[in-house]
This record gives sequence, structure tokens and C-alpha cells, in this order.
Amino acid sequence: MWRDTDGWYPDGTRLRVVVLGYTTPGPGEFQPAQLRLASAPHIIDAIGNP
Repeated sequence: MWRDTDGWYPDGTRLRVVVLGYTTPGPGEFQPAQLRLASAPHIIDAIGNP
């Protein structure tokens, strides 16, 4: 699925994210696992300050 890249951050921009886990392929899918990330401030704050 292609997305409009006009709103993306420029190359080299540092983003604060947390890793939520990994994706798992469904039955019959042969794709590698991908990271699941969150960048919403309330999620980062909740994980960083339990």
C-alpha cells in the first residue's frame, strides 16, 4: 500500500518510538517479521514512566 510521502520527516530526523513487538505472517504468507512501533507521546510516556 503506497502512501503520500509529503508529510514524512526528512531523512536523518530522529524520532522517539517504542517497540511494541513484531508482526507475524498469517497462514500461507512468507514475509519476514516487521517491527511494530508506536510514536504517540502518551504511549511513550506510559512505557517510560509506569
